[in-house]
Amino acid sequence: ALYGRSLLTPADDAYLHRFWSSGFMPRHGALAWLWTAVHNVFAGPPVRLAFDGSLHYAAPLLFVALFGLGAVVLARRSPLRGALILGPIGPALVASAAQAFPWNARLGLCLLPLFLLGIVAGAEAVASIGPWRSLRFAPLFLVPFGAAALLDPPPPWTPEHLRPVMQQMAARWQPGDALWVYYGAGQAFDYYARSIPLLGEVRRATCDRADPRDLLRQVDAERGRARVWILMAHGSGPFGFDERGLLLDYLQTIGRRLDQFHAPPGDETRNRAEAALFDLSDPARLAASSAEEFVLGDIPSPRTWTCYGTMSPGGPDAKVTAALTGGE
Repeated sequence: ALYGRSLLTPADDAYLHRFWSSGFMPRHGALAWLWTAVHNVFAGPPVRLAFDGSLHYAAPLLFVALFGLGAVVLARRSPLRGALILGPIGPALVASAAQAFPWNARLGLCLLPLFLLGIVAGAEAVASIGPWRSLRFAPLFLVPFGAAALLDPPPPWTPEHLRPVMQQMAARWQPGDALWVYYGAGQAFDYYARSIPLLGEVRRATCDRADPRDLLRQVDAERGRARVWILMAHGSGPFGFDERGLLLDYLQTIGRRLDQFHAPPGDETRNRAEAALFDLSDPARLAASSAEEFVLGDIPSPRTWTCYGTMSPGGPDAKVTAALTGGE
């Protein structure tokens, strides 16, 4: 942990604290925060395919109660065993309160086995009370809850699956084609490009969430081409702003869409991996609009700091770093 901390730059530290801010226990309202955090361990936000550190069980209050009972039973039955099973939860809360490590989403995955052990201990305790003593296998009644969460949807999960998109694009690639890569797909593209080479000019976009027109200016570099592929994944825009939708609307205005596909086939989310082929060589269409003239609609306040990390596959520029360290 100390070695990992030593590798962080001031910008790294600032970004991680801002991105995971909801995972740090606040000074005021700590009890409400703690209840939400524990509830989310069992219920989680209603987001399909979310790798969020939650069990996604139905009837989460039942499992909160079983865990609470199980914690008491474990501590009374064997203080040492109870400390081994439940002990790591305490330091996790202390680290969160100290702003050292967040307890949130996938960063809390390490605690899930401990909560499961507490749940089973609670179920065993209920089965040992009064008329329930004959139900020695009471914990088995919890299995359907876990099975339902696992099978909706069943694994394997492949959100934003860029590889099959690049494979289809490579199969339809023609000499003279060009590729423009949306910055959210930059890291995955660089990885898969080693095994799926595309012979042609490749441009990688950069993230600028202070000026949405900057992305349109970048794609304007492809004007005049008869076949240009637009490859996208992840990062649909900051805080609800559909940046990728804006980009496709603009391309549809100044060009003609020739082909389009995405993966997985059933993924209809804004972050899905997709490729679109455009003809940007028609002078009449090109004259219809430009990066400076295209109507943007409602745009969010500048969020330059969100261009850090995954959104900067080539590394953050000075503007993004300054926004983080300066608190923009």
